[in-house]
Amino acid sequence: MKRLVAKFKSLASITEERSWIKHQVTTDRESQESILRQNVGDQSSGSGLEKLPPEVRRYLLSILDLPRLKMLIRSSPTFHRQYRFDRRYLLCRSLEETLGSAVVDAYAVHLSETQGREAKQSIPGFLKSEYALRRSLSLTLDEALSMVVFYFHSVKPAVDGYARWILDNLNTLTKEAGRGTQGHPQEVTRTEAMRLTRAAYRFQLLCQIADPADKAIRLSREQTIEAFLNTLEPWEIEELFSLYQFVEGVYDRILNDIRWDLHQSNPKFDDQGRPPTPEGAFNLDISGETPR
Repeated sequence: MKRLVAKFKSLASITEERSWIKHQVTTDRESQESILRQNVGDQSSGSGLEKLPPEVRRYLLSILDLPRLKMLIRSSPTFHRQYRFDRRYLLCRSLEETLGSAVVDAYAVHLSETQGREAKQSIPGFLKSEYALRRSLSLTLDEALSMVVFYFHSVKPAVDGYARWILDNLNTLTKEAGRGTQGHPQEVTRTEAMRLTRAAYRFQLLCQIADPADKAIRLSREQTIEAFLNTLEPWEIEELFSLYQFVEGVYDRILNDIRWDLHQSNPKFDDQGRPPTPEGAFNLDISGETPR
């Protein structure tokens, strides 16, 4: 009987130990997977991640996209120190993880913005060069920081608004077709987001190389634009045109909101003589008609 009781106690101890090990394995797996989730910043502290070897922490930081990298280093002093120690490498890797193949277009935008007229005219050739076939970036820290800031301040907000516009239009068309919206995706996939991001960078690049304020390249602007479009596949031009339609709608909405406030016929300019056009007034209506 004593031997039987001892056996049961041993079995209970083994079962409890196995349960504890299973719990630890599950907890560790969930902790590591949480890095790849949107709420990584909220779950990093106290998860044991900060106790990992520096090499493992460096690897974890290197596989995060920019929004998740930002959340993690802001929520963990340990990961922040690791990031500061190897910032150039981690930013380059995170740019690649975030932008995918669009990272080449992002770098072209950076070159066009920082290197002036010569860079603008050489962009089409740059996009066709061997660099465009490379998968890894070799940037200086200043270049990486500049590209990251531009992504967060300009590209990501525009892409988020563009994605909402696409989904809203899709929902509207689905309703009009009498199919309802049940089961319709509420957000774009990772691949779709990359394509939208690529279109945003290319639209920015097109605006930069076609800048009408640069008189020195005005005569060759059409040739530069044509050369740029020739580097794109037909479906990539469609991506660019779709983004243009979104941007055009945004600008039209903004101009319509402020058109009457700036029109010379607005009573607030009555204390100024005519002509000339009152100071602070602009006619934003192409037709020249007075807005109602």
